[in-house]
Amino acid sequence: MKKTQQNQKDEIMLRAAVISHIGCVRGNNEDNFYFNGDYMEMKEVNSGTMFRAVTTREHHLLCICDGMGGLEGGERASRLVVTGIHELDKPMSIQDISIRIDSFAREVSEKIQQDAQKAGEDIKEGTTLALVYMTGGTMHIANVGDSRVYVLRNGKLIQVSMDHTRIYQMMLAGQLTKEQVRNHPDSNRIDHYLGMPKDRISNDFVFHKNCSLCNSDRIFLCSDGVSDLMSDEKIEEILSNNAAPMDAAKQLIEYALEMSGKDNATVIVADVTGAQLPMTTPSAVAALALLHENTSTINTTQ
Repeated sequence: MKKTQQNQKDEIMLRAAVISHIGCVRGNNEDNFYFNGDYMEMKEVNSGTMFRAVTTREHHLLCICDGMGGLEGGERASRLVVTGIHELDKPMSIQDISIRIDSFAREVSEKIQQDAQKAGEDIKEGTTLALVYMTGGTMHIANVGDSRVYVLRNGKLIQVSMDHTRIYQMMLAGQLTKEQVRNHPDSNRIDHYLGMPKDRISNDFVFHKNCSLCNSDRIFLCSDGVSDLMSDEKIEEILSNNAAPMDAAKQLIEYALEMSGKDNATVIVADVTGAQLPMTTPSAVAALALLHENTSTINTTQ
């Protein structure tokens, strides 16, 4: 069917790169991702992946999952998410997407629990989720755990996701600096994850946020195998100094490996263009920064 002029106007183009690497220490890759229908099969995860994409659609769905559990547990959990999340990969209003994501997160969390029980008592399964859904000039961000979503706008890097950790809450309260959070011994101790026991899942299980998109925004998703090993300033530098998404993605992974590569590392770098999107202005940068500063605190579980 031929696209109408309105359809074409509403489309968003992404020029993107995706890389997943096992790292230098771990024996298996528990990370996975979803990029408009693409993800890693179980047989592929340990060898990792690297690809470019240029995609024009009325909506886009991207996510990163960082599995937990060791052995095959984390791999199984992250794969359950990326193979099931296609049900969200359809046209939806921004008003509906948060409800659908909440429902999906609870359903897949229960599936992960059930899968672990079937696999045996020695298997533990869980995963983070950092998700971006774009439509109509708006980006919806959702996350569970500490995989992250950032926006690079006019050279300024801003985290738009929320780490579900107590030390991140301490940073928001002014008790820790960003650098102290990054080097804290409990930095990887997350309070929310997919696969949690049902009786521990609270109403604020999934963090949600909407923000307006601008032409030339660079969207960056990563697992903590990247964000734990470099400051926001270093990420900003690499994303700003590499025009091509693949060049930026490669340098981020290479830097994480040089800094020990102690964990699996997965990144998505996506540049946004759309006929209906406004150009970046200083006020648009300030609005995004203010949105981050006004992020409300979350109630972490015991």
